[in-house]
Amino acid sequence: MSFEELTDELYAQPPAGFVARRDELAREAKTGGDKDLAAQIRALRRPSTGAWYLNAAARSSPTSLRELLNLGHDLREAQSGGDFAAVRALAAKRNPLVARVVRDTAAHLATIGVTATASGLDEVRGTLAGVLADPAVAELVEQGRLDGPHTYAGFGDLTFVVPDAPAAAPEPPAPEPDPADRAREEERAAAEAALAEAATRRRAAADEVRSARELVEAVAAQLARREDELDAAERRLAEAEKEQAAAAQRVEQVTS
Repeated sequence: MSFEELTDELYAQPPAGFVARRDELAREAKTGGDKDLAAQIRALRRPSTGAWYLNAAARSSPTSLRELLNLGHDLREAQSGGDFAAVRALAAKRNPLVARVVRDTAAHLATIGVTATASGLDEVRGTLAGVLADPAVAELVEQGRLDGPHTYAGFGDLTFVVPDAPAAAPEPPAPEPDPADRAREEERAAAEAALAEAATRRRAAADEVRSARELVEAVAAQLARREDELDAAERRLAEAEKEQAAAAQRVEQVTS
């Protein structure tokens, strides 16, 4: 198989078996004399949970995902052309469409026996923002070859300032905020800050889990190889012992 075909095979399967299968394919390529292909295969990274969710969704080709990819293309075109009205109109479709893609992704996973996790779907949402902003990320999603999250803090790579609408007539001064409302706002801000901190810790913990899982899988693959070598060595020993016994018997027959 070509490198493209091997890549598709690897990113189509769940992450749990990625490392073992990747190493197996790399060994086969090396044994076949293609060291460059083996090196390319070994360089492929195990996909994160959210990345695999989107890879699986891309292979089912839901309408919502195709619409999101088209929306990203149209937004970038409108941006590059300075069509501010089109950017505003298209941007209004972003959040509802992202929500549809997330729902369709979870539904597809359920049909193949996978229950989507909240953290995995959070990663999907973040990556979908990257799809709208970056054509390279959009291409990876379309091909089903994501290996990790691709988040984006703003909307697209908008470097210009969209002109404001004409100024409206001055409004009367807002009344002084109620102390109870101010307290609720402060409480809400504190809760949001705690939520953001918890999300950061969760992402760090998820990275640690992913690294540990990759290490375990690598050790398991190495152990499997060593067990195969042990079995082969034991078979050779048994054969050698049989040959030695037969030779000893012949010697005894000749000398008796």
